[in-house]
Amino acid sequence: MTILSSITRRLQAVRQAWPTILLASAATLGGVAAAAGVQEPDAQAVVKMPVSLAQAIKKAEAHVSGRATHARLDKHAKGHWYYLVEVVAKDGAYDIKVDPTSGAILSSVPDANDDDEDDDDD
Repeated sequence: MTILSSITRRLQAVRQAWPTILLASAATLGGVAAAAGVQEPDAQAVVKMPVSLAQAIKKAEAHVSGRATHARLDKHAKGHWYYLVEVVAKDGAYDIKVDPTSGAILSSVPDANDDDEDDDDD
């Protein structure tokens, strides 16, 4: 058996096992996320919101005359939904909460942790 045929056989085996590997990885990651208490927003809740994410971003940008860099739908520990929009203005970054039912600004606080250059939420 040549080296080339050995490599070819191993690649074919990996290609055949790839769907199983992906499913196992997804199941493992899903279990880890569930154990950690991480949940995605309820898709039906997003659909039922009178104010869209795009509208919330526009409201937040207008509130501090800036540009949004991150936005997501979150659920407060008490069960209330809100959009969290990070907006960068001339005087700094802000975390702005927007009510998804009325579009009202719930809070606007300077993002004191926005001095790092990585892609996390702190």
